[in-house]
Amino acid sequence: ERDQIDPISDVLDDKVYLFTGAADRTVVPSVVKAAARFYAELGVPQDNIKLVDSLPAGHAFVTEAEGASCERSGEPYVVDCDYDQAGDLLKHIYGPLNARAPQPTGQWLEFDQRPYVKDLGADGMDDMGVAYIPKSCREQPGCRVHIAYHGCAQNREKVGDVFVKKTGFDRWADTNRIIVLYPQTTTMPFNPQGCWDWWGYTGPNYLTRKAPQIVAVHRMLEALAAPARGA
Repeated sequence: ERDQIDPISDVLDDKVYLFTGAADRTVVPSVVKAAARFYAELGVPQDNIKLVDSLPAGHAFVTEAEGASCERSGEPYVVDCDYDQAGDLLKHIYGPLNARAPQPTGQWLEFDQRPYVKDLGADGMDDMGVAYIPKSCREQPGCRVHIAYHGCAQNREKVGDVFVKKTGFDRWADTNRIIVLYPQTTTMPFNPQGCWDWWGYTGPNYLTRKAPQIVAVHRMLEALAAPARGA
């Protein structure tokens, strides 16, 4: 064994949320439906797999009231389909949640990502990332962390804080003691849309546990989990 990925058995108790819009021509619905079948064939229980495919959405993150018209595919790739995707996926992953806050009351903390990539070579990461910290998580330890990966052409360099502040994660985070980490990629000639590395622009390890971007985000997660200084 090369030990380049975790054992497949680790997936079996995971919660898998998949979404495809009927108007998506970038990643067509048949591809996402095939992914759901793939997880089932791996042995993930059907109750752990949620496939949402009934909305006329384009290629985008879907909200209840923010963004462009539902069927649109284009920057900033946030669309209004009268559907709270952030809440639905969080409830599928974490189970029943308290009702979301009317408005976010926590803090968007911009932080330097460079310490987390300094020995990783070609990493494709931006200098700065964002974490959303609910007020209760600043006052008392023990919060969960949810990592929200932006899509292609959805990083802050391309569209500002739309994905960070308009997708609705913050309102659910406030009332359920969840810190939301928004790591950020950068744009460059061989990655002009600022995508996460799904084709190998960071090198041959991009699909392994040594993938530079995965290592960097894991380090960020460990930093969030570390005891506060002076605690």
